[in-house]
Amino acid sequence: MWFNEWSYTENLAQEIKKSSEESLIKVSLISFDSKLNNLEKALSEIDSNETNAVLTISQAIDTAFVAQNMKKENSDIDLYSVPWSMTEDLIHYGGKAIEGMHLVGVYEAKEKSDECIRFENEFKEKYKYEASFITKMSYDSFHVLLKGMENSKSLSAEDVKKTIIDISEFTGLEKTITINKFGDSDGSYLIYEVLDGAFIPIY
Repeated sequence: MWFNEWSYTENLAQEIKKSSEESLIKVSLISFDSKLNNLEKALSEIDSNETNAVLTISQAIDTAFVAQNMKKENSDIDLYSVPWSMTEDLIHYGGKAIEGMHLVGVYEAKEKSDECIRFENEFKEKYKYEASFITKMSYDSFHVLLKGMENSKSLSAEDVKKTIIDISEFTGLEKTITINKFGDSDGSYLIYEVLDGAFIPIY
């Protein structure tokens, strides 16, 4: 059973459905829109006793809501979600219901760099909670953009993008970030599991 929230998630949902059915896994797609407040209606379409797993393609608060309701109906159901659910909101609102949930997240090195440790410590001291992978990704993205702007002949989107592609390599918190000719990074992914209220990478 898969949840699809916004129109831009449609391709992802369809690809997951296709690959799952090729493996003889029965899949249903259920759409909802947070702006229309129709998530409860979408949940009512699920027979929790006939559902083994739910993948939410949504942001953290909606993912937490789905988890709470699914676990209430079937405590044995397996829960999965996407990178943009991996924020403190999921931990806060999901509570015990999300323990054991698996999520796809951005790669995190086993051994953290000194710069990454410094950033995490300063972040926690200032904001009183742990820096998530989204936080670190945002930090790195900002510095890539800043370097592109500083070295671009103008601040037009086209010139800044070209400059970033031309520079190609940037120093991130945990590794060198490489940008290819299409403007995409070489970032890889990991599976994470929620254990004791934390996102734990599975290597």
